[in-house]
Amino acid sequence: MNVLLVVEREELYKVLRLIMRAVSQDTMPGNSGLHIQANKDRLIFTASNSTLILEHTVTGDRDDYICSIEQTGSIIVPAIYLYEIIRKLGAGHVTLKASDKSTLIISSNKARFRIKGKESADYFPLLRHSAGDDKSRFLVSNKVLRSAIKQTLSATVDTLSRPLLTGVLFEYKDKKLTLTATDSIKLATMTIEVLEVKHDRAQRVVVPRKSIKELLKIVKTMEGEGTTEIQIDTNNIRFLSGQLTLQSVLLQGDYPHTEHLIPKLTGSEVTLHTASLMQSIERASVLASENIIHFSIIGNKIKLHSNLSGVGDMNDELSASMKTGMDFQVSLNSKFVYDALRYFDTENTTIRYAGHLQPVVFQPADADQACCCLIPPVRTP
Repeated sequence: MNVLLVVEREELYKVLRLIMRAVSQDTMPGNSGLHIQANKDRLIFTASNSTLILEHTVTGDRDDYICSIEQTGSIIVPAIYLYEIIRKLGAGHVTLKASDKSTLIISSNKARFRIKGKESADYFPLLRHSAGDDKSRFLVSNKVLRSAIKQTLSATVDTLSRPLLTGVLFEYKDKKLTLTATDSIKLATMTIEVLEVKHDRAQRVVVPRKSIKELLKIVKTMEGEGTTEIQIDTNNIRFLSGQLTLQSVLLQGDYPHTEHLIPKLTGSEVTLHTASLMQSIERASVLASENIIHFSIIGNKIKLHSNLSGVGDMNDELSASMKTGMDFQVSLNSKFVYDALRYFDTENTTIRYAGHLQPVVFQPADADQACCCLIPPVRTP
């Protein structure tokens, strides 16, 4: 079926830049292609790889997208060639026309391209929209979702020796969504208050790191605060934000339960300025052997010490805005602490110390959402 539409070049380029993230590098037929579907009132671009499917919809009657759809149909074209053609076109309108079932003609100003494609076939993995009762559906704030993703991504692992730990746990129950990640050393977790529940069903699934990274990029592109609808079932998870939909496979297996790792009792609690603590850690890291920094909390003073054998040492001191409980000393990996702090979006940070060899809890002070990072202490002579 012929496809004939006219779309503004700049808007088409923006769509392709986003959708290219999901294009597979696989050489199998169709896998590295881009599916274009022209319906009566919308244009749908779909790309996929072994982990995720990304779909972008351009509505034909929206004023901010100059898009006129004159005939309906679909075609699969080589994604990289279409992207490069559109990227190198000048400003103006672009006409896309399928001269037959497997050839796409791209025209803009005086330039005209013909690229070989494939007739849209069933084997291309498209999103199947359904409203089954076996999935949970709810809305969350984009701002809060961005924060939760940033916090937990830093605690995932890159290696495939423990596949489940390369992903982030999404656990939905009691109208709350908790994201958790651990590399078996450190742990990060954040609980999000759901804005609106469309279908309430408890779910516990693990989403691959790659999909989470792409989701973060998508949410960052959304104008204003906005919301994302999350749909979870036993086979996949789907995120709908604006004109974009991302569907990801799930990692199979039982993610370890980590709730018991968070200390219930606190022997000491100290609150201090987040930026000042980060700057002090950066200074101490310069002369920190194996990234180890020694913290001494005495009264309302936080003293940091690092040492690099044969080179020198460093001492710094910060003031706490609040302290309860006993004085304590602990050695921590500076990189773990810094990675946790850099995604805190509050002015102050609270450090909770539960006792000797217990993990130290770092959390944003006065945060709207429940969030914490566990950093294990380091044994030192």
